[in-house]
Amino acid sequence: MSEHKNFICGLIATTLSLMHSLLLADSLRIDVMTEATPFTLRQQPVERDGEATLFVKAILDRAGIDYTFSFTPWKRSYRYAQTRDSILIYPIARTTSRASEFVWVGKIIPIKYYLFKLRSRTELQLTDIEQAKALNIGVVNDHVHHEYLLSEGFKNIQPVNSSAQNLRKLLLNRIDLFPISAGGLLPLCAQLNFDCTLLEPALALEDFSDGLYMAYSLNTDPSIVKKTVQAYQELIGSDFYEALFADRLRNASLFEQAWARKSNQQNAITSKQ
Repeated sequence: MSEHKNFICGLIATTLSLMHSLLLADSLRIDVMTEATPFTLRQQPVERDGEATLFVKAILDRAGIDYTFSFTPWKRSYRYAQTRDSILIYPIARTTSRASEFVWVGKIIPIKYYLFKLRSRTELQLTDIEQAKALNIGVVNDHVHHEYLLSEGFKNIQPVNSSAQNLRKLLLNRIDLFPISAGGLLPLCAQLNFDCTLLEPALALEDFSDGLYMAYSLNTDPSIVKKTVQAYQELIGSDFYEALFADRLRNASLFEQAWARKSNQQNAITSKQ
């Protein structure tokens, strides 16, 4: 009888321990949401993870967090991260208005946005943001530049689901401009087999975001956030990080230098007039 009782007690203890482990594992499971761009999901020559996805996966693996990935239009990813628990969203620009809407893990890369136009549209010479309000501008639904332009009073905005759609619309002269970062444009052109030299920046969009981040939805388990932040801090700036983002950061830096030279030349011409 005693042996039978001990067996039953042991079985109960084992079952409770297993249930606890399963509950703990479930509590450390998250849904990761992002859009499919060259930065997150490269499709040429074969489909593979982009740099941002490789970085996020490395952080979560290091943190020991179980996860599932979903590549959806940005608007859906953004809405889910705003309304559901245990959602990790990336790469998301951080702004003053977004600061309290998410739990921020850390910056993935710095970024700067520009309004791009076709180089052949020589009549489009912009010196300030107000001049762009009369033009048709393509944006990606709920992207930071969409929110920014709306906040600046823009009316002639055409939202779509991806920057690739904006590029195609630009080529068809259905829009005059579309916002994207230099680091984002180059791989997009490569993905679509498009000659990027046919485009040029018309205007820099200043000071509304300093970079692309990874962030959790509100009410995510604090232990998940803590583990993720710790793993992020261990990997950011590491040799792994530097090698992973080397090409993108180098290309962005070269672009910034070229843009600075062009801006200085335009300012010099303007001052002589």
